[in-house]
Amino acid sequence: MARVLFVLPVPESYGAERPLLNFMQGNAGISLMAGLLKAHGHETEAFVAGHNHMAAGRRLLNLTIARFRPDVVGFSAMAPTFQASVHLARSLRRHHPGLYLVAGGPHVSLNPETTLDAGFDAACVGEGEHPLLELTEQLSRGQRPTSIANFWFRNGTETERNPPRPFLEDLDSLPPADYDVWQKWVDPEMLSLYVKAGMPTVSVLLSRGCPFRCTYCSNHALSRLASGPYVRVRSPDAIVADVRTASQLHPGVHDIYLEVETIGLNQEWALALFERLEAFNAERTSPLRFGCNLRVIPGLQPDALFAAMQTANVRFLNIGLESGSERLRTEVLHRHYSNDDMVRTVAAARRYGLRFTLYNLIGIPGETYEDFLETVRMNRILAPDEHMTSIFEPYPGTELHVVCEERGYLRTVRYDPLGRQRAQLDLPGFSRATIQRCSNWFDYYVFKGRMSNRQLLLRIGTRWFRSSRLLVTVSHWRPLARILRILKSRVRPA
Repeated sequence: MARVLFVLPVPESYGAERPLLNFMQGNAGISLMAGLLKAHGHETEAFVAGHNHMAAGRRLLNLTIARFRPDVVGFSAMAPTFQASVHLARSLRRHHPGLYLVAGGPHVSLNPETTLDAGFDAACVGEGEHPLLELTEQLSRGQRPTSIANFWFRNGTETERNPPRPFLEDLDSLPPADYDVWQKWVDPEMLSLYVKAGMPTVSVLLSRGCPFRCTYCSNHALSRLASGPYVRVRSPDAIVADVRTASQLHPGVHDIYLEVETIGLNQEWALALFERLEAFNAERTSPLRFGCNLRVIPGLQPDALFAAMQTANVRFLNIGLESGSERLRTEVLHRHYSNDDMVRTVAAARRYGLRFTLYNLIGIPGETYEDFLETVRMNRILAPDEHMTSIFEPYPGTELHVVCEERGYLRTVRYDPLGRQRAQLDLPGFSRATIQRCSNWFDYYVFKGRMSNRQLLLRIGTRWFRSSRLLVTVSHWRPLARILRILKSRVRPA
């Protein structure tokens, strides 16, 4: 038996002891790996560190190491949190030099050499459940890990690069995910605010992989890491079993997010899933509410899908508009749907009582201020119940990162957790200062005349504050941290 500690840095938090605002901020991959390791007799824990409480996080992590005494410490990192993982790993190396440090996640998969150079003993390239199990079992037998597919190892000045294994085709073959590892890291006060507001606080994984090739996303690069089908779905029965477990683990939670790239991926599968969820809810005195993501595609006929959602008590959708400019979407983002497709899909969602949140991106290479005004115009036409609007950041491994590199845009880019709130690119037709101003005032442009001045002021102030490094400094002060938590709960989309 071995002990494995998973470390998850999160972009921002309002406290070091309980950094998570809800259970959706936990990591599904870690939950699955913890479930598999436990099924094979190993002991696991998770540790969560907020980027803006890094000093306190390092102290708590060292205390956790002294108490739990892990054999392996595994870090899960994306581009915005990679440097936080490196800082934590270096702290551990100073205080606990004998620990075996492993890193995985999308950024690591696409940058394994950089990861090993940063001081980790091993980098996982691709899916990590079975590779990590093999590594853990080798360590538990007193061996130094070697010859494990999907892993790169640093041995002194040499690098052992093992070949990839095929993508795991049968997701149902994995033991149930261990969502309980996040329990101690969720702020109960913040969770209560989310629940009272009717917002989702727990997510259940439905699938892996994405069939689309958006240029700002790394899926196209990740899909080339191994052989076999990249897009895979779990069976409706396995998903409902996870929903049942989540409802038992969190009896006070009423809203669950169904995590999938797009629920329209396979309509026959989706209809079967909603039929099972309807039957599950029929057994309950208080039916659960659900939400999910939908990708709009040309010619989508969503009525059958939306009708099934309605019977399963799906209440909200996340829909990616990204840009209101059809030129920008088609030529730069490679998202092929018209504004009319968006209007028809949203109108159908409303017919079936579905609320929806629009995803928007600002500051895309090739974007102009006129393109931005098109995004505002489409948001006003579509009138979303909420929006999730981010500033574009060129993540390594994406096609747009290559474009930005070729055009010399990367000189000012810093990959930090505030990146999607802070303008970093100075584009020829859209200056950095203009991008930041458009982001900060986006709620005013979209909701003016539809919200009270008080609501607009609250939203604009929150967006401005979250884009400022002042947040990193002052959010340590407990009274202000409490105010920020409450404000965040009031403006966060359902």
